[in-house]
Amino acid sequence: MKQLENWIPTFFPSGRLQSHWDLAGGISTRMVGFAVEFESAKVEKYVLRQPGDWDLKNNPKAAECEFLLLDKLADVGIPVPEVVYLDQEGKDFGRPGLVLRYVDGTVDLKPENPEDRLKQMADQLLLIHQTAFDCSFVNYQIDLPGNTWFGDDSIYKRGHEILSAHWPELAGVKTQLLHGDFWPGNLLWNDGRLAAVIDWGDACMGDPLMDLAIARLDVLWAFDIDAMERFTESFCSDRSICVEQLAVWDIYAAMRPEGHLDIWAGAFPKLGRDDVTSEVMEQKRRAFLERAIMLL
Repeated sequence: MKQLENWIPTFFPSGRLQSHWDLAGGISTRMVGFAVEFESAKVEKYVLRQPGDWDLKNNPKAAECEFLLLDKLADVGIPVPEVVYLDQEGKDFGRPGLVLRYVDGTVDLKPENPEDRLKQMADQLLLIHQTAFDCSFVNYQIDLPGNTWFGDDSIYKRGHEILSAHWPELAGVKTQLLHGDFWPGNLLWNDGRLAAVIDWGDACMGDPLMDLAIARLDVLWAFDIDAMERFTESFCSDRSICVEQLAVWDIYAAMRPEGHLDIWAGAFPKLGRDDVTSEVMEQKRRAFLERAIMLL
């Protein structure tokens, strides 16, 4: 990768590009891992993360926002990749991006001790919501999911009607920092411990129940309904959590992928889960949505 080869000597005067490799990122984010070899023969690994076209259209300063956010999160003890360099204008890498220190950890969708993993997930999400630094630069806005993809399907039509009626109230809550896409594929594990929470491109200010609802559906997809309920119970063990609006946020989580489940499902085989197909995800999403509507 010529751009990395040219950039490394300017930032690491004694370094050279040893190797690079593509990493599985988000739907629109490009991530490249690379190793830098120094004159001392020491090798250090990094990640170049570049927001996709949709991210940059929604927020031209997406790379800068994520860089600042990761720096502040690290300062308050949230396990995130260390920020190294920001190329907001795309002068070094052809488009905006940030360089992060590589985290020694892996996504694990087949944990030996799922109970412990679910509790660690819930505890970490609570800590994220309890951060109290200035987040004025976090300007990502969530949108009401569209209504053109489900045709005459009555369950999705009803879900959209309910969500539309509640949307001004839901979107108006800007109380706490949210990850925005807290799912098992954005968590890195090392020796049974949570090593890092990654992919903060959807971070926004809002209602913590949005994060909970998104995570609930993703845990259901990756595991089963019992795992989803255990995760929820762990999160809600904090007595300050009011779950009155959780069913409505569950509807949001179910409608959020719109008609793109086939794209979302493509992440699972890359993470060792060929059994999680778009058909399985649709079956679980529909049941999740029906249950949320019944609870209202």
